[in-house]
Amino acid sequence: MKYLAKFLITMAVVAAVFSSTTSCDPDIFNDDTGEKGDTLWVYEIPESENLVIPDTPMAIGDNGDIYFEVRDPDGVKGPRIYAITKDGEFKWKTQTLDNNNVGVDKKLNSPIVVGDDGTIFTTCGPYIYSVDPSNGQAQTIWECPLELTNSYGNTFNSYSPLINLCLTNEGNLIVQNIGTLFNFVGAIFCVTPAGQLKWLNKRQDAMGYPISIGPNGNIYDVGTFDVGYNNGVIWETRLVAYEPDNGNAVWSETAFPWNAGNKPVFSANGDVIYPLQEERSLSRMNINNNSIIWTIKDKGGYSYSVVDKNNNTFSHFYGVGNFFINGNATGDFTSPDNIYFPIDTNIDDKGNLIGRADYTHPDVVSSDVQGNKLWQTEHIYVSGPSITLEDDVLYFASTGNMLTGDNKMKIYAIKWDASLMHDGWPRNTHDNRNTSNYNKW
Repeated sequence: MKYLAKFLITMAVVAAVFSSTTSCDPDIFNDDTGEKGDTLWVYEIPESENLVIPDTPMAIGDNGDIYFEVRDPDGVKGPRIYAITKDGEFKWKTQTLDNNNVGVDKKLNSPIVVGDDGTIFTTCGPYIYSVDPSNGQAQTIWECPLELTNSYGNTFNSYSPLINLCLTNEGNLIVQNIGTLFNFVGAIFCVTPAGQLKWLNKRQDAMGYPISIGPNGNIYDVGTFDVGYNNGVIWETRLVAYEPDNGNAVWSETAFPWNAGNKPVFSANGDVIYPLQEERSLSRMNINNNSIIWTIKDKGGYSYSVVDKNNNTFSHFYGVGNFFINGNATGDFTSPDNIYFPIDTNIDDKGNLIGRADYTHPDVVSSDVQGNKLWQTEHIYVSGPSITLEDDVLYFASTGNMLTGDNKMKIYAIKWDASLMHDGWPRNTHDNRNTSNYNKW
């Protein structure tokens, strides 16, 4: 690999070459045009707009358009969604989206989700927004209810940010609120793409854990429930599977999530992977009979997992290590294999992993399943959740260069030799449409 051979020379002339939309500079990462690692194009946020690209996932539509969030660094104006074409040309931007002063920051509270017909959905404050993919016109289609009554007949303020948007097999939207901080009651809601509430399921939530849609179409969510007996109140956190048609619970298992980012993910054969059962930091469970296949025991700091088509599991434990569990493994593991793979990782259809090098060196890195580094940028501030693959192109958002001091907001398209894997759970939001649905691509 000869990537970055001309990096310093190239970056010195970037300002003169780039327009406010797009430019081609195949020498940023490689001397040879057309090889893996060559820059196909760079889209730059015009400096006059004074906007930043946050550390959030981008989305890609079926037509190849790329959607990403931008924010006001001063927090005065609401966020927008930008659309650029697969050739790096600016297409449109939404108006600023309103959060009705609900929530701490003016931002999108959920990743951008692309619906089955191409309509774009997201949440900001108490609203679900839909966006027309042809012109970027956004409208609110649903609003969080002001109040909810819990199972004891007590009514509480429930007007809060809507989070964890995902898409059912039928194309309906699942979203969650978390209620007020004290004496709260929250719920998960099923809303049609037209903005009609189909059902809700209430619970007492301590925080909003991410939601996933499993291989059988059921909704997998973690909530806090009263499981007390004889009129006693005992709160317990449980992973629950819900029917998508009516929101009824199918089964639940005691869960021990380590942080609010823990997300149920699924192996290629449909097993769920999540922190389950006491003293078990992570478990793989057969969802047909709820039997435990393997566990990683006594490890704190679990963050996320990705799973390839061979059911190999790559699990990141913050401050502990990156663990590899073979797809055929069973039993309890107190010392699982600790190998290198990048954080915020994705799995490509060659079985390699692509993500951010680490927390202190935010370059793009790819590695194989043995933990060997295959490719890496140099000195680029990369938004890890933005990294993804489509049609043999690597996309990511960058907030600057550590050597040159350049802190401009850019989207990169890099020539690659693979696309995102279409099995298992190859990125945190599962697919490039950010549906969090095992069955969607």
